[in-house]
Amino acid sequence: MKQHPVKKIISLMVLSALIFSLSSCSKLTQREYVYTKEHTQGYIAQEDGDALIVESAAGLKEALLYYINEMAPSGTIHLKNYSGDVESDIASVFLDVIRNEPIGSFCVDYIKHELKRIVSYYELTLSFTYTRTPEELANLVSVYSLASAKAALIGAYNERRDKLLLHCFFYDNWADELTSYMNAMYYELPGSALLPPEMTVQLYPSSGMQRIMEISLSYESPPNVELLQMKQLRDRAGYLVEVLDLHQETVDADGTAASLLSLYNWLAENVSYDYASEESAESEPFSKNISFTAYGALNSGKATSEGFALTFKLICDMLGIDCLVVEGHRSGRACCWNIVTVGDKTYHVDPSYFSFSDEGSGFLRSDESFSDTYRWNLSKYPICSEDWIPPESSPESSAEQGEAAPATAGDTLPEETPGAP
Repeated sequence: MKQHPVKKIISLMVLSALIFSLSSCSKLTQREYVYTKEHTQGYIAQEDGDALIVESAAGLKEALLYYINEMAPSGTIHLKNYSGDVESDIASVFLDVIRNEPIGSFCVDYIKHELKRIVSYYELTLSFTYTRTPEELANLVSVYSLASAKAALIGAYNERRDKLLLHCFFYDNWADELTSYMNAMYYELPGSALLPPEMTVQLYPSSGMQRIMEISLSYESPPNVELLQMKQLRDRAGYLVEVLDLHQETVDADGTAASLLSLYNWLAENVSYDYASEESAESEPFSKNISFTAYGALNSGKATSEGFALTFKLICDMLGIDCLVVEGHRSGRACCWNIVTVGDKTYHVDPSYFSFSDEGSGFLRSDESFSDTYRWNLSKYPICSEDWIPPESSPESSAEQGEAAPATAGDTLPEETPGAP
């Protein structure tokens, strides 16, 4: 007599995670899918012929989710000792899974079914049509906090991926937060940023604490080109640190200020202000070009205030000097500049200001010194309480602060550096 195989029971506990494996016909790939719901009598058992046995609407829902997570094209469910109205439950559970469950909302187009009565139980035969591929589900990243979602976004951006799929638990308006974070990240990571990507977000479903978030990123240039430019930018920045003999933040405040002044003077001598690009962007807000980036400043020798500020921050980051990019206005026009930390104090630096006034007049200034010409959101940035006063004994004090030292031939970047175009 044929021996009946051991039945496999998959039980769901309250607020626990259920992990599934995803496989396709040609290639076996694995991923984790976790969901936490409270269920009663929601067990699934597997018997001969791969049919799943359920006894309630909760079990029926778990069986559907099981097949969907496997991206199975079809499936069979036996409803035994069923406690509810079978036909009514099938309609409501199917609708709930497709509309309200993240995985169902994300990847299921529709479900066909056939219900047959077989002596003491019902047999439900299913056919699934999907809107997604197994590879897309394999790329789902489970995140349980906004911080982990931000980390995933940084990873996708640094690798120049065009899509990121997040399975968000405890979701709370993360889409808006991540969009704002992407804009801020552009100014926080000048070594990775060329031009900020266009970011769109789609949520599945449209409400609930659990959602799948589909983030699409559209870049100015193809990802492989951007990755090459990013390497070139870092190579050029590293070479600039070397030829200017800039010092790490571990030196004293005077040494830090001297390094910043060398950088400030080099930018004054070697990068010209791109008025045309800035004026164009004012009339067309989404028409920024490479002059708005550190890559433009170091590669083409032209930059807007934003490009100057990002270049200054990039070098400060390499030196371990705390530096922010400030978004504000100068003489009524949109402008970017920096706030840096020297010793235990913070100062304004506008590395592009020499193009508008005396050289050096935008170097290590206080809020008060900047307030006549500049406007910014005081609540977003540190207070700069005083101007920097160079020590009498320093070589830089041989001229008044605000007087730029001329760059030497050795200060300029070579026309070709390793990896540069």
